[in-house]
Amino acid sequence: MKPVKLRGARGQRQRAVYSHLEESLSSVPEPPVKKGVNATEVWAAALNLRAAMQAEREQEPELVKALVSICRHLGQLKCKAARSELALENRKAHFGDRRTLGEKPPLDDPILIVLWAYFELAREAHLLATGKKQVKESSLKVRILAQQGFLPCNHLLDELSDEIDRKEYD
Repeated sequence: MKPVKLRGARGQRQRAVYSHLEESLSSVPEPPVKKGVNATEVWAAALNLRAAMQAEREQEPELVKALVSICRHLGQLKCKAARSELALENRKAHFGDRRTLGEKPPLDDPILIVLWAYFELAREAHLLATGKKQVKESSLKVRILAQQGFLPCNHLLDELSDEIDRKEYD
C-alpha cells in the first residue's frame, strides 16, 4: 500500500517531522553530550532509526551493524550513566565540586567513568556515521567502552549518597 501524501499545512508538518528519516547517516549531528544523558538517549534513538532506514535501502551493512550495536550499548548503559550524572550534579550542589566531564577520561574519578564511557560511545557513533572513522578502527574501543557498565563503582555512589544524607541531617 502506498502512503498517502498530505497537502497543505498538515502535509508540511508531516514532511517536517519525518524529513530527518531520509537524511543520510553522514548528516547526523553531533551527540548533545553537554545536555546530558537524556538528550544523548534521544539522539541515539534518532541515529538508530536512521540506521534502520539505511538497512532498508541495503546500504553500508557493516556500518549499520556497528551503529545499531552502539545504540544497543547506549541503551544498556543509560541508567548507570544517569546515576553517574546525578552523582556529578549532587557533588556540585552539596559540596561545591566544580569538576566537569571533558573529552579526556576521568581516570581519577571512578564515579564518572561510566558517564564518560556513555558519552564517548555516542561520540564514536557520530564519527562512524559521518565517515570520520572506519568500523574496523572503532570496534575494539566500542567493546571496551560498553563493558564499563559492568564496573559502575556502585559502592562509591552509595558512599556519596550516605555522605549527602549525613550532611543534610547533621
